[in-house]
Amino acid sequence: MKRQAKVLFPTMKADGDDANENELAFKECQADIVQISDVETTFGNKTIVALHNDDLGDFQVFVNNKSMKNLVEALGEEDKSWIGKIINLTLEQDEKFKKNMIVLTPIK
Repeated sequence: MKRQAKVLFPTMKADGDDANENELAFKECQADIVQISDVETTFGNKTIVALHNDDLGDFQVFVNNKSMKNLVEALGEEDKSWIGKIINLTLEQDEKFKKNMIVLTPIK
């Protein structure tokens, strides 16, 4: 297996402020799904979707449960079928934790 250094995209965050090159403040937009991966964090394993938007470039978003439900219902359980699909990114308030969250919704 060939090994390469990973390309690190800035992470779009609901409360981000573009303060550094690794964070991107939320902007409502449409983007193409480029890649799906799982990463280990201090909070357990999380799914990240790498996205591309012509104005914003390449960035990534952590997939919350609401977004996962939207993706699976619209695009199926096999994440390979998500590649190349266009999604809307919106900001919603989590009802339980009362914090803003980025929600991914596929365009049908």
